[in-house]
Amino acid sequence: MYSGPGAEYGSSARIKAIAVHPTKPNRVMAGMGNAIGYQPVTLTSSFNGGVTWADTRLSDYGEVRAILFNPLLDGQILLGGATGISGGGPVIWRSLDDGATWAEVFSGTANYGMAVSALAMNDVSPTLIYAGSGSVYGRDNSGPV
Repeated sequence: MYSGPGAEYGSSARIKAIAVHPTKPNRVMAGMGNAIGYQPVTLTSSFNGGVTWADTRLSDYGEVRAILFNPLLDGQILLGGATGISGGGPVIWRSLDDGATWAEVFSGTANYGMAVSALAMNDVSPTLIYAGSGSVYGRDNSGPV
């Protein structure tokens, strides 16, 4: 029987995104959810290369579809996904303390099936973040939440 990340959600748990920190290879994150959103938005994290995992619940329903570690701003992590039942609306969460706390920094209009499914950082200007959700959006991420 499976006993890894998200096991408490049974067979409906789906890993939608996984990322390894570009300069800290033992730092791994995986985002979970399911297509219709009937489970908590969960991020599972490991600081020891996947030997042990700890889950963080971000929202009641939805999924994490994209994870971006910012190697130029230590401790900053961005997550893209959707909240709400049946896809809800696109959302971006940000942590400035390596995942200890999270804040929602973008929430789109509820739009069935829309989610932030891709995140990218501008290497020249690390506060400029691009998000893909049916279209491409850019935003300066340096300001307060």
